[in-house]
Amino acid sequence: MSDRSVLCAAILALSTFAAIPAAAQGAGDPILEANGIKYACAGVGKASRGDPRWATFPVKLQFAAANGDFLGDPAVTITDGSGKQVFQAQCNGPWVLIELPAGSYQVHATGQKGQYAKDFPISVKAGGQTSKTVRLP
Repeated sequence: MSDRSVLCAAILALSTFAAIPAAAQGAGDPILEANGIKYACAGVGKASRGDPRWATFPVKLQFAAANGDFLGDPAVTITDGSGKQVFQAQCNGPWVLIELPAGSYQVHATGQKGQYAKDFPISVKAGGQTSKTVRLP
């Protein structure tokens, strides 16, 4: 194979890879872990909101201001039925996706660096997704 053929093949390969969407390349919002529970901070940008991985998380909390605009930087603490803290995280995006097992929980959520807070119960069912919009204030 000539040098020119090798160069053409390399350019073709690179241009093909560059055309693959970022989500297909494995980029995007990372899946994190806290206390053995997987979670993700997402929702910033169209690609993040359309990521098919989020449908597999049993809990999806969407943070919004009173006017409905997305609200970033939420902090979430979750306790189980006995009052034991099972999850805590601070996120940079308006969506917090959490892989909680089925059960009943209490959520304490804050926004705007703790300026606003809301407590609410959440019930997680096996095999589905519990989605809640949290409006702060």
